[in-house]
Amino acid sequence: MSRLFWGKRTAIFEVTLEAQIGEIERYTPDTEDGWLVVQDDQGVRLSLPAYILVRLTSLENSREYFIPSEGTHRGELLSAPLKDDDSSYLISDIKHEPAISAEYSISEKILCLTERNIK
Repeated sequence: MSRLFWGKRTAIFEVTLEAQIGEIERYTPDTEDGWLVVQDDQGVRLSLPAYILVRLTSLENSREYFIPSEGTHRGELLSAPLKDDDSSYLISDIKHEPAISAEYSISEKILCLTERNIK
């Protein structure tokens, strides 16, 4: 019976990909000292490390207002000044690499994760 199941038959799978369109992801920059100085809604100065994901909410009085999606100040409304040329300190051109690639061979009973075989 196992020979019938694990023979040279072809399995056809259907994969559905779904795209979600939303806001551009912005991150705190990697500054010279590694910290972006921002203010909370009370005017208290705080330092955020590089590459914290933030959601931009508004731009007023030469300041960008945003809410961090991660880190110690997650969910708080913070603001950063614009640069001297009125451009943003926040960055959006972060390149993400895929974490892993996986392939499973039913006939050989092998799972391949980025060129490493697991039986």
